[in-house]
Amino acid sequence: MLCQLVVFFFLCSFVCVVAVVVVQLLKEDIERVNDAFDVEMENEGAIRSMAQANQSRIVWLSVIQISVLCIIGAWEVYYLKSFFISKKIV
Repeated sequence: MLCQLVVFFFLCSFVCVVAVVVVQLLKEDIERVNDAFDVEMENEGAIRSMAQANQSRIVWLSVIQISVLCIIGAWEVYYLKSFFISKKIV
């Protein structure tokens, strides 16, 4: 009977030690996940600011392209009008 109690207490203490080790491993895993999440949040902020800067550049490039196309179109109309007037077609 005494031998069974000793074995029982030994197994209980072993299980408690294993449980503590498992809990510590889980705690370390949670800390690693939290650290990775924090890094991702920082990266997301940097990527968002970069995307906003690129978006404003794209808008300005589009405005410049539209302006250049309008100026070229107006110049073509003026040139063709003066060309046809000089050739006395119109």
